Amino acid sequence: MNYPERLYRIDAEGNLIEPDAEILGLWKWVERFQNEYARQNHSPLTIIEYGYDLAGLVMYLRNKNISDFQNVDSLTLRDYLDYLRLNHDLSAKTMNRHLSTFRSFFRFL
Repeated sequence: MNYPERLYRIDAEGNLIEPDAEILGLWKWVERFQNEYARQNHSPLTIIEYGYDLAGLVMYLRNKNISDFQNVDSLTLRDYLDYLRLNHDLSAKTMNRHLSTFRSFFRFL
């Protein structure tokens, strides 16, 4: 099955590693969210961007050994946003989109 590129990892030999059960367990909720947004006739670009934002969050959570969105608190989200701010050159507009994505997604849950 094909998943967003951001859900794959690369091992020490440079091989592409399929998403594991923890990632897929989180990702199923993202897919449900995207399907609901599509059903509500949201812009396809918005749905794609939200998926991209959430794929990054899923990988961050996996690296923090968090496998359930119920275990995500505001401190975890703040840490992730700090990580984005420090490690990626994101504009204020993009950071605001991430915030909007997370608000919408966690309301959906």
